[in-house]
Amino acid sequence: MENSPDAPTLGDEVLKRTKKKYKRARPTSDIGDGSSDVAAVSADGAMFAPAPSMQERIPSYKDRLTGATPNRPTWTDWKYESSDDFLIDETVSDTEETLEQDDCVSFFAEKKRAMRQPWRNALIIKLLGKVLGYKALPSLIKQLWVLQGNYRIVDLGIDYFLIKFEKMEDYKQVLDGGPWVIGGHYLTVRQWTSNFSSSSDKIANLIAWIPFPELPLEYYHSVALRRIAAKVGRVVHLDDTTANVMRGSFARVCVELDLSEPLRPSLWLGKFRQRVKYEGLQLICFYCGRFGHKKEDCSMIIM
Repeated sequence: MENSPDAPTLGDEVLKRTKKKYKRARPTSDIGDGSSDVAAVSADGAMFAPAPSMQERIPSYKDRLTGATPNRPTWTDWKYESSDDFLIDETVSDTEETLEQDDCVSFFAEKKRAMRQPWRNALIIKLLGKVLGYKALPSLIKQLWVLQGNYRIVDLGIDYFLIKFEKMEDYKQVLDGGPWVIGGHYLTVRQWTSNFSSSSDKIANLIAWIPFPELPLEYYHSVALRRIAAKVGRVVHLDDTTANVMRGSFARVCVELDLSEPLRPSLWLGKFRQRVKYEGLQLICFYCGRFGHKKEDCSMIIM
């Protein structure tokens, strides 16, 4: 039987094995969210994107954006009540506002509320006067904010970023705290609003420090300081050094400025003229009072 022509030889067996087809498994490292503009970040500032196993369902695009990945528990839903909720909850449907047109996509009120629900717990930030890199943002946030929970970052383009928080305490701290300053530049923080577009957005409000140089000491009283600062903007809080009268060279008050209105270079305290400074705001024209350009570049000056 050994010399039978029908018996397979050793060479035939090796050739047969080499021609056998195997189904190559997809490596788990290739199964990720595939998104370069959405990142999940732990409280210590480290980005994480755990790859699911082969038996786990791959997250959809909606899952990746909202954080509702099917392979790990979702964040507890919470709602922060504020006076700006009307910017998020629109009870009127598009079909009631406009006529149906060929180039118009309309949504009913219930659908709009459902689409906007995942972003209620998010804030929009932008650094004034300086580019804020996407990759450097987690480390900067770690230094600036001491957060208790995790958060997610979404790049909105044109140096705007959306931050979604796991815990309401972190959301409130970032929204109500500040002013936040990075490298001598103010970090603007506001609630997410529906139909937000980076290219068409205009920053109209800013929380900033307002020093009053050489303010007479008799005005270093909480009520007096708040009345004086209210002429500049909405008072947020007083500087601790100013409130405790530990420094007399200038008083410092945190206010919310309306950048769409002219900024005052000074104001009168009876017959005394008091100068007003705007800490961290370099582009202020004290000819027209507008933010965004210097006096020498003001278009309102008649040559």
